[in-house]
Amino acid sequence: MEKSEKEAEENGNGNRGRARGRARMSTSGEDGGEKDETLRLDKTEEGMNPTKTLEPGEEEDDSAYAEIQKQRAEKRELYRKRQLESYDNVKTTEGQSKVGVSGEAIRLAANYVRVQKKGQWRLYHYHVTFTPEMKMTREKKAVFRAFAGTGEGKLGKFIFDGQSLWTTIPLSKEIGASIELTGALKDNTPIGVSIKLVSEVEPGDVMYLQFYSIVVRKCLELLKLDLMGRHYFDQTAAIKMENHRLELWPGFITSMRQHDMGLLYSVEITHKVIRLDNIFDVMTEIRRDIERGRGCDMNQVKEAIQTQLVGTIVLTSYNNLTYRIDDISWSENASSTFPRGKTEVSYMDYFKEKYNVTISSPKQPLLVSNPKKADIRRGHKTPFKLIPELCRMTGMSDQLRANFNLMRDMGRYLFQPPHEKVAAIQNFLLRLKSNTECQGEMHSWGLNLTSDLVQVQGRVIPREGILFRDSRGGGEFSTFPTNDKADFTMAFRSNQMVTTVGLERWIIIVPGRDAQNVDNLTRTMYNVARPLGFDIQQPMDMVHLNSASPTAYVEAINGVVNSHGKKLQLVFVILTNNNLDTYAAVKKRCYIDYGSM
Repeated sequence: MEKSEKEAEENGNGNRGRARGRARMSTSGEDGGEKDETLRLDKTEEGMNPTKTLEPGEEEDDSAYAEIQKQRAEKRELYRKRQLESYDNVKTTEGQSKVGVSGEAIRLAANYVRVQKKGQWRLYHYHVTFTPEMKMTREKKAVFRAFAGTGEGKLGKFIFDGQSLWTTIPLSKEIGASIELTGALKDNTPIGVSIKLVSEVEPGDVMYLQFYSIVVRKCLELLKLDLMGRHYFDQTAAIKMENHRLELWPGFITSMRQHDMGLLYSVEITHKVIRLDNIFDVMTEIRRDIERGRGCDMNQVKEAIQTQLVGTIVLTSYNNLTYRIDDISWSENASSTFPRGKTEVSYMDYFKEKYNVTISSPKQPLLVSNPKKADIRRGHKTPFKLIPELCRMTGMSDQLRANFNLMRDMGRYLFQPPHEKVAAIQNFLLRLKSNTECQGEMHSWGLNLTSDLVQVQGRVIPREGILFRDSRGGGEFSTFPTNDKADFTMAFRSNQMVTTVGLERWIIIVPGRDAQNVDNLTRTMYNVARPLGFDIQQPMDMVHLNSASPTAYVEAINGVVNSHGKKLQLVFVILTNNNLDTYAAVKKRCYIDYGSM
């Protein structure tokens, strides 16, 4: 199928088992079904001897090897010190301190926990390649397990992500040295695996951060969280908002960094907005709106649908993967066919057979998502084809953001007070520590996350006063105290700014259909500016645009600048919508090309 099976690459690792001289594995075929294959290993090449094989008459030089190891250790220590120095983002000179002295000291809880490391074992980093090259990560993992054995086999405890291998067992003493293994699949296709030593990673090396992060992210997978983009979300704890036809999925943004007080694990609570309506429902509603307003014009319907959907992120209901919509294929629909092996199968039949999903509308067009760089590296160079009925929109549209009631209801969950944030982070940590599989995985690598959040000392600084011009004149200043939220908006109603520059030479650019509202806008500006001591004159000119396209705005800006040159203080451009292309074109022309506002 044309990429409907992206999950085959990203989810699952296949079944594995071992027998003497043979290894069994399960890989996913093109149709996504399980295909049992047998990997035959040559017994003479199956073993992984961690020591170097010496030629006849050759003696191993232990002293030379010890000297090489000493030099490597010195280089690693120098590199580690440089890396630790780079973490000190606040540069200080001798005798200075980063600790503040003004205000009142207060204890604060940060969204960090300490990472405890046990043991001083070494970690070996290897790069693994396959011959012939394999594209799918799932198949790579299955083949590698067949060669390496289970997690407690010849490699000991290891982690393999499809390219990099981390293990505590040294397979070679020489950096760059490779171990070559060969075998054959059940269909007698020969396959080779090359394991090359990249580096020996010792505690304190920055490479450990990457490795620890992989271990903890594996624990998030063990918690059955859904990976969306780069972060994990909990579908089972979704907050349903039926009256607004959407739900919020709580998620976690995590990272591991070296700080002044040691290695810390950061946890931030986030949410993903998921629409309950599928994309086909959205397309149908757009068509109905156009039919009610202007009658049925399919070209207008297609254009409106393209405008609203292209660029949005959707979530597939059958495998919880996200895609960016880049186009809509109106020439194809759910009843169209695609090659599957040696036969042709329709999208409707495919989803019915594989996911037991019945598509209700066979004539709905297909959504097109272009492959990302990671997809192309895995060998997927053709676009993904998606069924609108099986996709849901994510994120917030402009229409949803303009809904006051929705934003108020969502604010209860998105803008949590500190004590609720602390409780949510602690519940997440408790979930990690109470899961047997997670604890087993972390303890096997000597890792432990503390239960208490990191405590730091902050300071409550005195309120700053805002200076205004004294209304009595004489060049004196008056100070307006701010409130607890540092808000001084009300002060502008009765106080003048200390100094101002009058706005005398400015021009307004506005689409013709919105020009009737400009007079009211400028009148409001005069009324607001006068109490502040800010003098605003009438604009020198008002340019009416025939259209609101980026080209029309750019041409108008060019004409205004060419006519008035450096005399202008301000080019006041009015945009009628949130079109990013128009905004970018205006900003580039004004800021970068002309250096004006």
